[in-house]
Amino acid sequence: VSAPQYSAEIAEKEIRGITGTFFQVLINLGILLVYVVGAFMSVFWTSVIMAIIPIVFGLVFLLMPESPVYLVIKRRNDDAVKSYKWLRGAEYDPEEEMEELTREVEENERNKMTFGQIFRRKASQRALMIGFGLMFFQQVSGINIVIFYSTNIFEVSSILGNR
Repeated sequence: VSAPQYSAEIAEKEIRGITGTFFQVLINLGILLVYVVGAFMSVFWTSVIMAIIPIVFGLVFLLMPESPVYLVIKRRNDDAVKSYKWLRGAEYDPEEEMEELTREVEENERNKMTFGQIFRRKASQRALMIGFGLMFFQQVSGINIVIFYSTNIFEVSSILGNR
């Protein structure tokens, strides 16, 4: 949950949508990477190699600043400007983006709703039903079976293909 949110919060408005799609693409590339490495290594060494990637990422991520959105919500505008400059370069002028972000945060605070109020709205109920529906049909489509047994599927298909 936090990775796509952080990506969306630090991305420029023009590319925010595309950065959101990268998350799922990278998950699929990670699955592919495990299959490729696993084809040539034992389970132990595949696990070791695949453990190195998130460890390195975690250490590098410690150097990343808080998102400007978070900092504006916490009323740390000077830190938000520093965060923008770190993320986009020292010559970047975040003034316009900061004004827009501040307006959005203030509007969100004025229009705060309780959890119950949110789910009494027709739009929220529809969004929830669509989201759950998509996840339900994705899971019952059998995609996980295909992913889990892809090695066996390819072995059987190569045997059948040689006949």
